[in-house]
Amino acid sequence: MPSSFNYLIDSDTFVGLFLPDDALHTTVVRLFDQIERQFQRLATTNWVVAETATVLSNRDTQATAIKFLTMIEEGEIPVLPITEELERRTHSLFKEQTTKKTSMVDCSNVAVAKHYGISDMLAFDGFYERFELAIQRVPHQQQ
Repeated sequence: MPSSFNYLIDSDTFVGLFLPDDALHTTVVRLFDQIERQFQRLATTNWVVAETATVLSNRDTQATAIKFLTMIEEGEIPVLPITEELERRTHSLFKEQTTKKTSMVDCSNVAVAKHYGISDMLAFDGFYERFELAIQRVPHQQQ
């Protein structure tokens, strides 16, 4: 069954959106502009929200983290919950990984994308390509 969402958003994308000094900021802003023009449907997870708020508070300010949470609470981007079943799948996927610095949140994103039939990630982490999830890194240039 096809998903009603076009993209699942990872933390690095949100961080790039909210931090003007982030290396990804310009790219992410262009990407969000393109997605908005194309009326694409976005989603994220409660784990990504938690991770993003923490990173924003650590790398910038608590006020920036609160601004992010306010945007999420306003409901512009649906937040998919990590259910007990998805958490089990996440743990299983995490245990299958052999590389150092594996992210539980990244594993949860894979589990969620597979569960909901979301084939594209808004992410800048090559981890997802191993699971045949397309990564939308740079918007197509409009002529």
